[in-house]
Parts: sequence; structure tokens; C-alpha cells
Amino acid sequence: MEDFRATTDRDWVTREQAQDLWNDSHHWFLGIIYACRQDPRVIVRNRFWLGWTWGFGHPWVFPTIVASVFITLAPGATLVTLAIVSVPLLIGVTVLVVIARRIESGPH
Repeated sequence: MEDFRATTDRDWVTREQAQDLWNDSHHWFLGIIYACRQDPRVIVRNRFWLGWTWGFGHPWVFPTIVASVFITLAPGATLVTLAIVSVPLLIGVTVLVVIARRIESGPH
């Protein structure tokens, strides 16, 4: 396998090289946390389960996480701040939506 540690520019990593980096167990902590500085992807597939995970070696991952949390929480916080809805109502609606999604997705 090639040594990618010398690569400094993420744009020069090919799809195959990125896959090789992802397959390397040295880039996985406890098998669930992916941290590879050479990988240009912010989000990568999980290794053992379905779904996606953050590429914690990428310098933009933490600003991306903060932006995601802000975008997720801002609408509810705005509604509560403007006294359009109360906190218990917002929590209740959120719980109902989560339950409805679980029912809709069916058994796993």
C-alpha cells in the first residue's frame, strides 16, 4: 500500500486513494471514529454499521458540526424566543415527530 502521509494537498487524493485510507484500520479509533488528515471528505460511511460519520481529521469538520447544530436548533429557539410556542409544546411536537418517523420506517 502506498504511503499517503506525505500528501499535503487534499485535492490530489484520488477516489481509490481515499478508499484505501478509509480501509486502513489505523485511521479508526475504536472502529467507530474516523480521523484521517489526508482524506478530503468531511463525511464518510460508517465502517461497521449503515449510515455516515464525520471525518474528524478534516479541518472543516468542527465548523461543519457547529453549523449543523445551529441550523437544527435555530428555528425552535427562534419560535421560543418570540413566544410563538412554549418549550414543552416544542418538545412534545419533537417527540411526536420522532415517534412518527420510527413507525413510518418500519422494523429494522
